Amino acid sequence: MADRVIGSQLSVRENPHSLNADFLKIYFFYKSKPALSFVLMKTAFILCFIGAAISCADTWQHKYTFPEGQPSIAFNGTEFLYIQDFNNETKSMTVIKSSDLSTWTTYSNIPLPEDLFSMETNSFWGGTYISVLKIASLRNGCFILIVEKTTFPQMGNIYLYDTFSICSTDGISWTGLSMLPSFSYGNRPASLNIFNNTLFFLKSSGYPPGTVWAGQPTDHHLLKYDETCNEWTNLFQQSISMFDTVHLFQDDENSYIALSRSDNYGLSRTNFLFRLKNGIDWDAIPANQTDNCNGAVAHNNIIISKTKIYTPGRGWELAPHENLENITFNGQRLAGRQGEYLIFSDDFGKTIHQTHIPDLESATIFEAENQYVAVLNIRDYFGGGYSLNTSVYTLHSRPERVPVSSIEKLRSKDHKVEFSSVSNAVYQLESCTNLVNPVWNSYGLPVIGSGNDVAIDLPENLSAPIYFRVKALNH
Repeated sequence: MADRVIGSQLSVRENPHSLNADFLKIYFFYKSKPALSFVLMKTAFILCFIGAAISCADTWQHKYTFPEGQPSIAFNGTEFLYIQDFNNETKSMTVIKSSDLSTWTTYSNIPLPEDLFSMETNSFWGGTYISVLKIASLRNGCFILIVEKTTFPQMGNIYLYDTFSICSTDGISWTGLSMLPSFSYGNRPASLNIFNNTLFFLKSSGYPPGTVWAGQPTDHHLLKYDETCNEWTNLFQQSISMFDTVHLFQDDENSYIALSRSDNYGLSRTNFLFRLKNGIDWDAIPANQTDNCNGAVAHNNIIISKTKIYTPGRGWELAPHENLENITFNGQRLAGRQGEYLIFSDDFGKTIHQTHIPDLESATIFEAENQYVAVLNIRDYFGGGYSLNTSVYTLHSRPERVPVSSIEKLRSKDHKVEFSSVSNAVYQLESCTNLVNPVWNSYGLPVIGSGNDVAIDLPENLSAPIYFRVKALNH
């Protein structure tokens, strides 16, 4: 069911309970002083449709554990693909596939493109080593695997680092070798995201392909993949230091880069946040200087980071959650990790449900087929050391909600916006600054209806007119 803009107003017609089937927009105008005035768009009271609330006692469920391998899983719309092992001696890899995350089929000795292992024929270089960086799936259902190639010498410690991508429609036959146009340094984090059906890859680097590594990377590069010609384009690069961090993330409308610049050898930081609005041009949006947005996610112009949230209507403010990592958010359910716990929240951080995963070291969480998939690295201890296994957990990503077709009441009171709600329905307050060419933006996080009136605080120091509406998130 699509989102609906709903509302009510204060005047009464002859039939005060008639239901208008149009999308109903009700605004009110907040001035710089406490006085409020309403802009009436319709002249009818609207009945509020109340559905039956369906309770759903969810928890993270263990699906499978791989004894070894890379924490890399992708879903192409039909099946999940797990890269278990690279064998550099046989120039092959082992992949495991599943349609339900519970039953997996192993395919061994999958040949890798021979050109991936090519190197200059001289007495200096001794061989190559291939490792996985990222895996994703494209809009046409193909898997794309990004690997790092290390060429090592027969003697000494001078290495070549290059980055390549290869493609497969079934996870078995891999072709389409393509070099990324930037040097890659393996110990720096990389971000791989799909925005508007286009694959973007953000990687720290500093030298042209094939350059001998001689120190820390000095730039980060944003690369764009063109699947029609199997080529990567370097969109831009930005100088960095060894203490800087950079993160790429996106929602359905925008792509974002969070950059945290280090001053004083890492003792202080300045944070920046850039937004790609139309696939071509970048603009800057206000950055929060106490949270660098490393690991942040976005949905419907709402940015959620470890300790902060950003909405265009309210700006940056403290998040209801604390120290949340590996965040995933789809507007209906929030999920992530807190230390050794996988968590989820149906009221977007106010109430946290935890599942303890002993010895959890790292996690990657993504959404596929109405479920969150958590790919975990978990320590297995033995003797005086430990190894890492990869475990898969799942959680319903879209809990049962009550659809709403209208709302009875929308008003202001004591610097608050109040509106009536249905229990277990999801609402989003939105704001704009004019009604001539309105651009509606999220004003705070979504809220869950309780069956009573919902009250949202407004700042007392508003300096410009502002209009509000309420949207029901019926998914």
